[in-house]
Amino acid sequence: MSLFEYQVKNLKPIYMSPAPHKIRTDIKTKTVYLEGYSSFLNLTELSDMNRLYVTWDYNSGLGVEALDSLIQQVLKLKNLKSLHIRGYNLPPPPLEIWGLQGLDELALEGFILRSIPTSVSKLTNLKGLTLKDCHISSFPKELKFPTDLRFLILSNNRFNFIHPDIWNLKELRVLNLSTNGIYHFPDEIGKLTNLRVLRLRGTKLRKLTAEVGKLTKLQVLDILYTNVWPIPRTIENLTDLKYFCIDGSGFLKLLPELGKLLNIKNLKIRSLSVTNSSLITLTERCNDLIHLKALTVSLETPDKLSEKIMCFSNLNSLVIRGKVTEIPPEIGMLRNLETLEITSGAFRQLPTELGLLSSLQVLKVNFSDLQALPESIGNLRELKELHLKYTLLEKLPHTIGNLGSLKILNLHASKFREIPAEIGKLKELRILVLTMNKLSTLPEEIGELSSLNVIEASGNNINTLPKGIDKLSKLRYLNLGANELNSLPSEIGGLQSLEKLSLISNQLSEVPESIGALESLKILYLNENQLIEIPTGIFKLKKLEKLSIGSNQIQSIPPEISKLATLKILHLPGNQLTEIPPQLASLERLEILNLCRNSIQSVPSQISELRYLKRFDLSYNPVTNFWRKLFGRFFDIEKNG
Repeated sequence: MSLFEYQVKNLKPIYMSPAPHKIRTDIKTKTVYLEGYSSFLNLTELSDMNRLYVTWDYNSGLGVEALDSLIQQVLKLKNLKSLHIRGYNLPPPPLEIWGLQGLDELALEGFILRSIPTSVSKLTNLKGLTLKDCHISSFPKELKFPTDLRFLILSNNRFNFIHPDIWNLKELRVLNLSTNGIYHFPDEIGKLTNLRVLRLRGTKLRKLTAEVGKLTKLQVLDILYTNVWPIPRTIENLTDLKYFCIDGSGFLKLLPELGKLLNIKNLKIRSLSVTNSSLITLTERCNDLIHLKALTVSLETPDKLSEKIMCFSNLNSLVIRGKVTEIPPEIGMLRNLETLEITSGAFRQLPTELGLLSSLQVLKVNFSDLQALPESIGNLRELKELHLKYTLLEKLPHTIGNLGSLKILNLHASKFREIPAEIGKLKELRILVLTMNKLSTLPEEIGELSSLNVIEASGNNINTLPKGIDKLSKLRYLNLGANELNSLPSEIGGLQSLEKLSLISNQLSEVPESIGALESLKILYLNENQLIEIPTGIFKLKKLEKLSIGSNQIQSIPPEISKLATLKILHLPGNQLTEIPPQLASLERLEILNLCRNSIQSVPSQISELRYLKRFDLSYNPVTNFWRKLFGRFFDIEKNG
């Protein structure tokens, strides 16, 4: 085969082909992460690796043959110790996979197994087995699990009884049987005396055996979304328990026993209706739960959060979900609170006492009718994250400038029309999210945010940028998509650390030459503007890897495109291109070239010199000599087999 034929045969001509595989290796841990598959994949080159994680997506067009081919390569990896394959509705793997006797960990997710093969017993070195979402509905009677298993995860399947051999796994530390049809839990559970984690969430259990009290090393017990009642009194023996997930109604009945679990740190409560009276009942026993650090409460009916919440003075985390209509002033007494999250509330304001939470580091008030923040929010000097997503807020209080420790400010999808000048005082701010609001401009003081790394401001009405934007010396990502910008200030070239810039869906007819001064820029989006040519400043971007200028009015690709030596992805769909310059072949690192929906009639043969090109989309172009001259031999070869 000639070099020309080799180059053509290794070129994927049209975007209809499956996405190429993505592979990442971690030499230190000898781990390989793989997404997808292509015929060029050769796992034998990674034979010294011990761990393999595969993500398989059938929607990408990859078929059964490709999956079989991949697994056949896996079977040849003699040093493999850990294998994880995750997908959705995948066919059963070949039986040989159960013969990988060197494995100490096997995880299959999304395979249609229906049953566990008895050959699993051959994996004598296995310490961990995960068969999640594998349609398992039954077990063969003669099934024997590897006797040295430390964790067994069989969640999201369809079986309704537990195979008795599980009770022989004396070394088992983790048992997860969540989201199955299990309705009976036998006394043999008491044999698993080394168990640390037991998850039975979402099963059909109605009773928990008293033998669970023998699991004295248990640290996590999850019976959320079950109908378990009564809870056996032997649960008071679980003195190492740290995480207990149970429905709210069951919890309230269990309070006398729970009070003896002095080490409990994380308690999640869920109830279809948590009323004031039930919350009061809860707080009456708060002295029995002095070690409680995290509390989650869901309210399905409109109600005010009980002021008795103040009894849990040692809480570090409080999450309130549902139709809370009012936050009481007493919440200010939770002085140890570090995280407060309120979601889906019908309240319109927060109490002034919120400012008393001097230890608060994370405040999230999302999906609520909140219309105003108290001025006292400026007293939260330890606050590092403030999330106010999907609210009715139109402005921030001026005291926002007092939050000197703030690192993340997220105002996504609210009603903000302006950002106060005091934002410039947030010297520690790293991430600023202003997407989907009603802003027409950004304050000049934004240039004073010397630590800022990310600005997300798409989906507004911004028509100008402040000149001081060039002062953001640490800014790495700037998203101004879907705004009303018709020009950019020349100062934008001062963003020396900027790596990604998105200006999609604006009204730009030109871009300043200074954009070429963005010496760190790797990704540039200019789709859906009014450009008639590729801005010349772009050709000075020495580190640019991805350039996307689709849906403009660009008529030609200038020869200067060859200066973009680091370019890997070039998108120019939906323009007015009539030809491809031969200089495009100088882009030696190009992997993806998208020129669909143009008026291109011919393609220079030099394109075949792009040896790393994986995708080349020329759909919806009136190409006349492309297939005949460049790819004619390719298709002849394919036809002849």
